[in-house]
Amino acid sequence: MRLFLLPIFALLAGIAQAQVPVENLLLRVPDNYTSASNTQKENFSGIEYIPKTESLTTWSEMLTVQTFRNLSVGLDVFRENLERGFKRSCKESSSALVSEANEFGYDAKVWMQTCEYANKTPRDEIVLFKAIRGKEATYVIQKAFRFEPSVEKLTPWFEYMKKVRLCGAESNEPDCEPLKKKSISTPATTVTPIFGELFVMKLLPQFREQGVQTNANSFVRVMLLNTDDNIKWTQRVLLSATKLEGKDETLSPREKAISIATGFNQACPTSFFAKPLGSAKIASGHDAYFALASCGTHTMTNSKTPTNETALIAVIKAKLNFYVLQWSERGPASEVALSPNVELWQQRVRSMAPFAVCPEIKGEGAPYPSCFKSLEVK
Repeated sequence: MRLFLLPIFALLAGIAQAQVPVENLLLRVPDNYTSASNTQKENFSGIEYIPKTESLTTWSEMLTVQTFRNLSVGLDVFRENLERGFKRSCKESSSALVSEANEFGYDAKVWMQTCEYANKTPRDEIVLFKAIRGKEATYVIQKAFRFEPSVEKLTPWFEYMKKVRLCGAESNEPDCEPLKKKSISTPATTVTPIFGELFVMKLLPQFREQGVQTNANSFVRVMLLNTDDNIKWTQRVLLSATKLEGKDETLSPREKAISIATGFNQACPTSFFAKPLGSAKIASGHDAYFALASCGTHTMTNSKTPTNETALIAVIKAKLNFYVLQWSERGPASEVALSPNVELWQQRVRSMAPFAVCPEIKGEGAPYPSCFKSLEVK
């Protein structure tokens, strides 16, 4: 099984400045499970894992990890609301409390929930829940079966739930100790596993995560200003990654950046501006290239409203993947090319540094000590 410490960073304005302790959900995802869906919203995140031999439409077993931020109710009310939802959706449903306790300073509950559907579509479900109420969020772990599991099948999952726990700043658990050591891995640093590698950058407290999209060959994370609308945003940070396959294998970071800037040129040929900021080595020693590109006016927005747009483009080429980080800012449309404040944009890219890419080591989870140890050596 693979160890994960899932970091829950403060994404809302003001929280990071107040330095609220980071909480980390300590759990193990079985080696034979894979991520099937990943939902990221302002106050909710959820990841669904299924056996590698199954699909999201025909699964028979599923492990789900959910984070509810700013949840105002306690675990008793949360469970009651969930039970009411099952009763509305199911022909027959039942719930039974398994255990409740204070685990390392956090209230926790474990219970079983059953659902018998009227038309058998979807199939009936038996779900084992564990909920932990932290100081920053409520964390819910679900193990669902679309069949009646035997005692032999269920017992390991009861033991599994016992081992799921929450690490906080005051936790004395040995597995939580690495989180309390001062290193590059601070509350402002995020480490994202992507296609066999770990991408390291600083999380910007003034931004919230809008969503994450992944498929077999690409990864995209979108972050918007806390005060921005999802459609008519003014600033956006976009992290994307693609596997080094095909023509990307031979491209340099500079060539990749030029291809991205070309897209700007095509969108606004009469008001296009670009400025190379040069090459560099990131903290892990990988090659990177930085550039500015802007449009005085374009209509390539969801609202089709004319706007200007300037983007800081950072391209990093690692061993397995290309990473592209774009910090974009939009404003009133201009018929002429913009003159971006280069120093401002250089300060912005520094605010996200240090950047690093480390190999993902099988069996190692957050806070990824081997990665940070290698960076300290460099």
